Amino acid sequence: MAALLARVLSAVTHLLIIGPPPLCPKMADPACGRQIVARVFHGEGGELSHACCARLIQFGKKCHDERVELRITSGGYEANATAVLRNSAEVWNGCVSAVLTPAASPSESCGRMRNVQCGKEIVRRVFHLEGRVTPGCCVELLKLGRECHDELVEARILRGGYEGNATAVLRESAKVWTQCALKPIA
Repeated sequence: MAALLARVLSAVTHLLIIGPPPLCPKMADPACGRQIVARVFHGEGGELSHACCARLIQFGKKCHDERVELRITSGGYEANATAVLRNSAEVWNGCVSAVLTPAASPSESCGRMRNVQCGKEIVRRVFHLEGRVTPGCCVELLKLGRECHDELVEARILRGGYEGNATAVLRESAKVWTQCALKPIA
């Protein structure tokens, strides 16, 4: 009981002094969050799935690091902080390698978007936050498929020198896909 009270007091003190991680949302996928916690805090589970790695990168390194540090201080992991931080760095680096360094060009099965104008529209939105993706181009994007869309975006990140902005690009790419998937098709 005393140990539990000490952890609660530590967490409350941490939140009062330092506060919650600024603007860091919760991990949208609870199963992915569990994979990350098992690997980072308990050294279990091996490599994260590719999908979970992509979500982690969309979440961003700053938010990942802040969540890990908050859990160390509020979750009673201070004694294992060195191992936890090492695991955290390994998970992040492994995910960056897995997600951002596949082949530098998309697989032959994906090919290219047939409608060049739609491809340009999507690139402007995803990489430059300019314009919008029209309903017709959303239809083309959905025909291409999520896996190919992700593969094409990841390849452009590498070929186009967007590695430093990969988190924002992947976040916008997921947003564009979701918005297209939710639009009614006329």
